[in-house]
Amino acid sequence: MKSSTANCLLGFFLLLTLSLSSFFCKADYAGNLKVKKLFGNGSILFGVSTPPPNTCDYFGRHFKFDATTDGGKNLLSILLAAHLSDKNVDVWYLPSKLPGSSEDNGCNPHDTLAVVTQIGFAN
Repeated sequence: MKSSTANCLLGFFLLLTLSLSSFFCKADYAGNLKVKKLFGNGSILFGVSTPPPNTCDYFGRHFKFDATTDGGKNLLSILLAAHLSDKNVDVWYLPSKLPGSSEDNGCNPHDTLAVVTQIGFAN
């Protein structure tokens, strides 16, 4: 019985590891960005100095994340610290569904902005 449970747990952790690695493999990266136009409540929107080509532009904002979760609160803390200390950030994100668009032709905060998965201080 112990062997069966151990094999089941090993299989579960292997599946979880593969799932997480495929999630992060789909994330794009943009580095050394200056945070601009920070806005939001539950959902945080922000822009950057040099937007990556696979983002859209919603009134100067290129990224979003949900700040109501524990992970989102952590992202917000890092983003605010970088913004207030005038430090640049590195951003990992899922690309926009309408890259290159703006608020005039489809970019919106609901389903087309790039979604942040991680934020870190640059340098």
